[in-house]
Amino acid sequence: MKQKHIIQLVLMTFLIAFLLYVLFHYLNKTYTIDHNIKSNMTNETNQYLYYKDGNLRIAHKYNKNYDMWIDFKPCGINSIYALDSIYLIPNENDKTSSNLTKEEIEPFLQSPSDWIGPYIVKSRNHEDNITPFFTGGWHGITQNEREKPTARTATVTIKADKKEIIENKCIPCDKVQLLVTNYIQGYNTTVNKLEIIKENVYYTIFNNKINIDVEIEALDDITILRYYGLQTVNTKWDGQVTYINTQNDAQTFNTYTNNNSQPKKENPDVHMIRLISQDQKHQLNAWIDGKIGLGNFEYLSPDLPCAFSLDYGKSYFNLIHGIEKNLDKGNKVNWKGSYRFLSLE
Repeated sequence: MKQKHIIQLVLMTFLIAFLLYVLFHYLNKTYTIDHNIKSNMTNETNQYLYYKDGNLRIAHKYNKNYDMWIDFKPCGINSIYALDSIYLIPNENDKTSSNLTKEEIEPFLQSPSDWIGPYIVKSRNHEDNITPFFTGGWHGITQNEREKPTARTATVTIKADKKEIIENKCIPCDKVQLLVTNYIQGYNTTVNKLEIIKENVYYTIFNNKINIDVEIEALDDITILRYYGLQTVNTKWDGQVTYINTQNDAQTFNTYTNNNSQPKKENPDVHMIRLISQDQKHQLNAWIDGKIGLGNFEYLSPDLPCAFSLDYGKSYFNLIHGIEKNLDKGNKVNWKGSYRFLSLE
């Protein structure tokens, strides 16, 4: 009986030890999985959004020493909701800082002009007896010695990963979705302030890239005489501008000169404008999708370039120029492109 009792005790001890072993490894595995999930969630989110009083700020890691903040707010005489300023904020941590409320800091770039182009556009149902001029974007008109708007932003919708945002709160997210709806007068309808274009600008911002999808809807029978679409403000990318076509052929010039990508008939597929700063620290890529809508340059004269720069510090694509684009009321046209802000350090 004593021997049998000893055997039972040994078996019981072994069973308890085995159960403790299994329980330990189960708990350890569960902790490891949970820890890995939390770590992955932390690693995937390196962008933050902060919205307050109509101003949108988006932060991402620019390089090992700096975060980049991109601010959107009402801009120019028309108060069009658009890219207003860019900041470089010291941060030597691997992760983007979630403190986006610093004030009284100098911007890396305070934009003096528009990034999404204005229009030379007219209503075909109104008299056309004046010299054409740009409307929309940041372009106003002087009437009775006062500058007046030619466009307005009607609605702004902001989402973080397709979810509604909370004002005055820093929100981690992978992507920011921004939809801006603008209404634009024609050069021959500014007297009666008739809006003849509805413009939807869809921005998707993730880290150093801004994807753009613009939809243009005619509110009247209209003719667009000139429209650049995607353009850049070159203040901080002041060294060289390079035009690149789909075959990766490149033409490079000093940024602050009048230059272009050569006539469309000689260089028809220019899809990127690349800008680099004089100190070789910063790069900006502006890209147009040549397969979508106006990006195929169908309405550009063969004798005009697909892209060009002017010596006051802006570069442009040339989506409608030399061949007029007619749109009947209710019809739409679109284009897609992107900006990418790169550190070369």
